[in-house]
Amino acid sequence: MHSIYEEVLGESYKKLHPQLQRRYAIIENRPFIAEGKMEYITGGSFLVRILLRIGAPLRLFFAERGRNTPFRICNFCENRDGYRIVRWERTFLFPHVKRYFDAYMFLQDNEVVDYFGKPPLLVSTLFFRVNELGAMCITTKKQWIRIGKWNIQLAKKLYGHAEIEETFDESLQCFIIIVRVSNPILGELFSYKGTFREIESDYK
Repeated sequence: MHSIYEEVLGESYKKLHPQLQRRYAIIENRPFIAEGKMEYITGGSFLVRILLRIGAPLRLFFAERGRNTPFRICNFCENRDGYRIVRWERTFLFPHVKRYFDAYMFLQDNEVVDYFGKPPLLVSTLFFRVNELGAMCITTKKQWIRIGKWNIQLAKKLYGHAEIEETFDESLQCFIIIVRVSNPILGELFSYKGTFREIESDYK
């Protein structure tokens, strides 16, 4: 069985660094659990941080910023209504509070759809590619806001445009993640860079 990421990338999946191929081979009974530190979590004006604070109860966004912040990422796959759903649960351990950034993805019409929040509030389609260095690069495409069971498409000026690059550092023997999210009107919403390593876990 192939993961949804193997399917959407096709032959280019083999160009990923071998450790990234293993990392994204997320299928049922084969989760990926890792821990690490965010070198930095930064960005966003005072107004942006007020807006992001609203998303904290929904495990969507958060206003806290910092350096060397411990975090944990859990990816696991389950079958739901005929779709293979890959859940993403990210936990950030700030000095005085724990914050979450949850989502789930599935493949529809050969395109990855990402539902953000718990319950989901934002929906985005994602574009996956492998760069010349074997890194996984992900960018957002179309976006919607979810109200009840309805997805309402957003105007492009309201998009939160994300750029994500994930690599594997041979010298450090760890994964490196860089994320930047911006908006045409508000500018940078937030960005972070961190390192992480897979751990053994009985997490389900």
